[in-house]
Amino acid sequence: MAAVLKSALPSLTVTPIPPPPEPQVLVSDDFNRPDGDLNGSVAQTGQAWTVSQAAVTVAGNKMTPGTGSGRTAIIEAGQSDVDITVDVNYVPGGAAGVIFRVLAPTTDRWGIFLQSGLEMRLYRLVGSASSIATSANSTTVPSMSTLTGSHVLRVRVKGQVIKVWVDGIECLTHTMSPEDAAASAAWTKVGTLTSAASAMWDNFVVKEAL
Repeated sequence: MAAVLKSALPSLTVTPIPPPPEPQVLVSDDFNRPDGDLNGSVAQTGQAWTVSQAAVTVAGNKMTPGTGSGRTAIIEAGQSDVDITVDVNYVPGGAAGVIFRVLAPTTDRWGIFLQSGLEMRLYRLVGSASSIATSANSTTVPSMSTLTGSHVLRVRVKGQVIKVWVDGIECLTHTMSPEDAAASAAWTKVGTLTSAASAMWDNFVVKEAL
């Protein structure tokens, strides 16, 4: 009787839960190539860099700017919602960081910068008019109390929300206005900007923000 009851029970099929999708790598560049001008130089993912001034170069397998302010290097990511990580070697005396949702590097962009005074600032530039969206300092970001040297900077923008990490520590969150988010939704370039001649970048990776 027990055997009959057992055989009458329906068999259960266990469907495994699939792992979450891996984000697509949109841009990747380790700058491991001969020294030279970055302008026109091609990343591992095939896109070419464009620089605002010819002083941005590849030197010692790193992206390195020359002397002067506003040195930008941009590359096409193909979409505006991105997750960027980059190694930034910073020496106080200027600003160095990444730009994202870039339409044109000198007129329309968002950017996050490590700055003198042990501070991090999120800038919004629209139509050449610059404003500080928000900032963080060494009291909220422990690793920024020793800002000089190499840091891993991560910036994730999805929809209206921008999040920033330094050395794995989440240190800044900003929600764009609906108007700013809509205006920048089609700005798909990313890159770097500096006014600190000693700054260097390495391992520039951009993934889709899932």
